[in-house]
Amino acid sequence: MEEAAERAVVSYYQKKRFAEKRVAKLKCGYDYIFTKGRTHLHVEVKGTSTAYEQFFLTRNENKYRNDPRWRLGMVTNALSEQPNVKIYDNRTFGAEFDLEPYVFIGKRVVEPESN
Repeated sequence: MEEAAERAVVSYYQKKRFAEKRVAKLKCGYDYIFTKGRTHLHVEVKGTSTAYEQFFLTRNENKYRNDPRWRLGMVTNALSEQPNVKIYDNRTFGAEFDLEPYVFIGKRVVEPESN
């Protein structure tokens, strides 16, 4: 799913004559940097096999949203022959999506007493 969504977003930006660099392994909060002239976009890619836009967003990915270069590349029907790509900046993302906490991590804040 992830690879199909990434291919669709890369194709979307290539058609607009952007060059791409995959940076997902850097854990920087986005998957790609797309560049055209002085424009640099930092794109987090999410994909689903259905027509419904729903995804998981990590704390690190969400933290980066306030950067004006940030974009969400949302791919629906990602496994089909005609995936649908929509690009959201932080303003449109905030207007069109609700974020709901899904998982909480419990960590001990006080060390146990040793005997």
